[in-house]
Amino acid sequence: MLNKIILINLFFFLLAIFSNFTENIDLRSIFGVSSESIKFIKSPWTIFTYMFLHEKLVHFALNMFFLFVSSKIFLKYLNNKELLNNYIMGGLFGAIFFILPNINFDLDNISLIGSSASILSILTTSVIFTPNYSFKIFEESNFSIKIKYIAVIIIFYSIFIPIISKNYGGLLAHFGGIFYGLIFVFLHKKNISKKSNANELKKKYEDDYDYNTRKKIEEIKLNKILEKISSSGYKSLTKKEKDTLKKISNS
Repeated sequence: MLNKIILINLFFFLLAIFSNFTENIDLRSIFGVSSESIKFIKSPWTIFTYMFLHEKLVHFALNMFFLFVSSKIFLKYLNNKELLNNYIMGGLFGAIFFILPNINFDLDNISLIGSSASILSILTTSVIFTPNYSFKIFEESNFSIKIKYIAVIIIFYSIFIPIISKNYGGLLAHFGGIFYGLIFVFLHKKNISKKSNANELKKKYEDDYDYNTRKKIEEIKLNKILEKISSSGYKSLTKKEKDTLKKISNS
């Protein structure tokens, strides 16, 4: 999923480069979110497309680097579906935070592009789940740094630079991405808590014999699946076996 997201960003970036050689194509007005509510209503698709569009090489390269690093850490503990959820919803919240102030205030007509809000959502989620996760800057060195310190630098940069450049729309979008990251973590932990309570309730109404029998059957199934993975790899499992493995792992 990460590779697909990066490829879509790359496609839009190459499209932006191509548009530089033409006079009649303004990609920012086609795919960027406008601060004017009337223009936005006429182009509702921009709330999705803006988060994939970059016009400058530095903007594109930095965002893809931060996306790659934060997503790799994210995927160590969460799955591809949740990564896509964070990217899209973080981007949507970024757009909402960008658009809403313009309903009440007559701000200059500007447009929002870039994946920063989406990346900040993924980064926020990753940091809260794994604040002490460390990685080496260089493989051969012994120096490592915790992700929470990297996150502080990136978030500070994401807030400080828009203020310096007076890009207040971008600043609001960044806050939107961070905000959704916090929402995602809250909902995810709440969901885990519900599953845990459901399992405890299930155990409560099972007598010892039924519980032990069920666990024994699950153990036999699990051992067979693990043997198959060991000999033929995870890809050799059928859909039913994958579902069984996931169900037993979550029980």
